Amino acid sequence: MKEFVETLNESNSRAWIGGYRDDNFNWHWVTDEDWEYTNWSPGEPNNSSNVISNENRAVLWRQKWNDLNENNTGESHGYICEWEEVNNSDIDLNNSADKSESLQTLQEENKKLKTELEKLQKDYDFLLKIVQDAGLEYEPAD
Repeated sequence: MKEFVETLNESNSRAWIGGYRDDNFNWHWVTDEDWEYTNWSPGEPNNSSNVISNENRAVLWRQKWNDLNENNTGESHGYICEWEEVNNSDIDLNNSADKSESLQTLQEENKKLKTELEKLQKDYDFLLKIVQDAGLEYEPAD
């Protein structure tokens, strides 16, 4: 996993990785997962910056971690996110709120797919006309 995360930050742009320090100087993940693994650069976290002090965010920089202030946009660029795949079995279709949300999501996805299909049909029609104008024969695949 470490190698994968590093590939997301090949430019060494000091991307925020979701770690933050509370007022008691304890480090946490925004996901509420246990703070078990660390990969700090030597001497970090040091809560010291020549730009903005009170360094309360963990950022990935040169394959290691550094602490920067959340408002230090001059040195911190971007972020790396993780998310969990939605498990459809978590949706209770007997629950009207879940039904409504699921229906709305399906309608939105259907609308996007319909728009994409319309674009593809226009592209197909355009290309078919070019082929026909060139006097070529074309048989669509089944």
